[in-house]
Amino acid sequence: MGPNRTEYHTIAPPEHLAGFVQFYWVLEGKASARCPFVHRVLADCCPELIFYYKGNFRRYTETSGSEEVLASRIFGQTQQFSTFVTKTDFGLFGIYLYPHAISQLFALPASELSDQMTDLKTLLGKSGEILEEKMMLAPNGIRRAQLVSRFLEIHLKNIQAHYSKIFHSIKNIISSPQQCSISSLAEQCFLSRRQFERKFREFSGFSPRLFLNIARFNAVVREISGAGPLAQTAYRYGYYDQAHFTHDFRRFSGYTPKEFVQHTPNNTNYRATTEFR
Repeated sequence: MGPNRTEYHTIAPPEHLAGFVQFYWVLEGKASARCPFVHRVLADCCPELIFYYKGNFRRYTETSGSEEVLASRIFGQTQQFSTFVTKTDFGLFGIYLYPHAISQLFALPASELSDQMTDLKTLLGKSGEILEEKMMLAPNGIRRAQLVSRFLEIHLKNIQAHYSKIFHSIKNIISSPQQCSISSLAEQCFLSRRQFERKFREFSGFSPRLFLNIARFNAVVREISGAGPLAQTAYRYGYYDQAHFTHDFRRFSGYTPKEFVQHTPNNTNYRATTEFR
């Protein structure tokens, strides 16, 4: 890899974990003091568990300043963007989760991790520390995927099946935000609007309306990265007003849609892109 070149790929989880894990991902690259890797993380309705097995990053946000990021971190679903910077060669292994996995893994409401970054040892104690050590020492991404799959299998044994309809609603919004109505989802769960909103926030981390807005933004970003026409993509996901689209896009990314399109290479996952400002 040349200066600032990155390599990114995904690994599918075992089928029996697919209800909680969307995919695993690996990002590796080169950086130096002269040529740092600067990456902007966008708002996302889904949480991630990330292991920094090589190098270290510093995270910058508009609200909390900067902090060093080492070893492992749980990033809760977030409505804000942030910037990560490293001046050393780096390697990351990520687990892109569904929001309801948080309550099952850590026995706490997903809302407690919204817009938060927490180290794994704080949440899981010794078992988190052991997993972190194994992930750091693993020789490659395939082995890391095996290790974390086994860990998740153990911690996802006691599924709250009676909330499966809420889980299904969350997944529906993530996969097809343009087709979802909050009222209809509440009816499908046999809950009043207020009951649905309370349970939805517990398992997704956000109110249904905010979650839907972020999911729609995420869907647009995925399609923009695939080189789809901007106006058509926005319209397809329910942005019928250009001002509304620009407002949401800037709120969740810090960019205008036009800026993002101009600086995002076709068919490039945004995790592997560098900050262009």
